[in-house]
Amino acid sequence: MNAIVPIVAAIHPGLLFLQRASARLILVEAGELEVDEAVAGLVPAFEPLVGPCACSREIVDYWEREFPPRKHGERR
Repeated sequence: MNAIVPIVAAIHPGLLFLQRASARLILVEAGELEVDEAVAGLVPAFEPLVGPCACSREIVDYWEREFPPRKHGERR
């Protein structure tokens, strides 16, 4: 008898984060995503892994100050 059984596998949140980061790197290297966008998209996924810290806001503030968002199509 062939029965369809759902497979439920728990994926470690850290591995999921690394997969996201890897996918974003591939998109950046292909020119489909800007570095700023790639990093900004990872920040919200990173905090739950390491827990909230006072420095996270400082890091984001520094990043935005030193590497302000670019307008669409603008190159550095």
